[in-house]
Amino acid sequence: MVSAVISEFNPFHKGHEYLTNQAKKITGCDTMLTIISGNYVQRGEPAIFDKYTRAKIALLSGYDICLEIPVYAVLSSAQFYAYNTVRILDRLGIVDNLCFGCENDDISVLTEIADILCDEPHEFKELLKDYISNGKSYAAAVGMALEKYSSNKSFADIISLPNNILAIEYIKALKSLNSKIKPVAVKRKGAPHNSTVIDSANICSASLIRDLINKDDKSYINYINDSCKKTIEAINQPHVNAVFVKKIADIFNYLRTIKDENYFAEINECNIFLANKIMNLSNSLSSYEDIIAALKSKDNTYTRLSRLILCSVLEITQNDLELFSTQKPYVKLLGLRKSKSFVLKDCNKENIDIITKWSTYVNDNPDNKLVKKELSINDLYLGLADSTTREISKSVIVIE
Repeated sequence: MVSAVISEFNPFHKGHEYLTNQAKKITGCDTMLTIISGNYVQRGEPAIFDKYTRAKIALLSGYDICLEIPVYAVLSSAQFYAYNTVRILDRLGIVDNLCFGCENDDISVLTEIADILCDEPHEFKELLKDYISNGKSYAAAVGMALEKYSSNKSFADIISLPNNILAIEYIKALKSLNSKIKPVAVKRKGAPHNSTVIDSANICSASLIRDLINKDDKSYINYINDSCKKTIEAINQPHVNAVFVKKIADIFNYLRTIKDENYFAEINECNIFLANKIMNLSNSLSSYEDIIAALKSKDNTYTRLSRLILCSVLEITQNDLELFSTQKPYVKLLGLRKSKSFVLKDCNKENIDIITKWSTYVNDNPDNKLVKKELSINDLYLGLADSTTREISKSVIVIE
């Protein structure tokens, strides 16, 4: 039996360790698979450590197989991210359970909400339309429409929490795909998402750990597991987040001097209104935070705008996402436990391409423009992180 977890592990911490152990305990699986964001993460930032480092930590922390979510799924909305990642897991044909941490672990309640959002009954759609026309943000309108339609006053609160939102999107995706994969909710333990709180078991949010790392505050080692600590110490790899974000902001500002609104309008997460707003930004705005603050509005959240800036620099367009969602899916193998390599032999390779070596796949699929662009996107990460290696030369991590 194979149980899967979708994550970023940015970085792997004690909360992730708890989720992993609970997933094993609840499902009784003999193989743990994880599919993680690569060198960029869904909030529109570079990962704090590169994907191969994070894959190795995952393998040393109890996972048997580690796959990479393609960048087009990562740098997109929660709905697109969840659907296309679940589509990959479904196409593999080997996954029995999809486990996820969330604030509310009542799977029946999460499923009821997912069913409404997936089926969109006429009454619910009319309520949603009314709330939006009355000036509510889309997120607030959905919560209010759910509460009114279902007569369940807890629904609005449930979908306001970030891990619940993703959990519901995963269940929606499974439903839309008519997947046989079973959703398994694990009650989230520790501090809330993006919180600065640290609980008694030294479980805190990944964002707090990243902040400590960026400040060179060594106390972060108290909140990561031993495998993460040992791996980071062994490679002596500098973190890239803070430096990288400044470089990305500089490139974005440079693009504004050589491109026009038509370029930005085609970028993922953008539209002509936002494109014009980008072109009219003050030249004095030099940081990510200042640029986003100037663009932010009721429906343009910090995360969406962060993805927009990064997609602009990486030239990820709306057409790229459309092509990605319609062509045969692919997934990169980052690492595996040698004793579990036989599990991948049972994958349905007619439904999905599993990439073990970039060079071989590119040679065999010369017309796959998305894969070639993904290689270049990863090379930019490596270059700005002052690495002398290229993505195409990276090897799968194998541990005993």
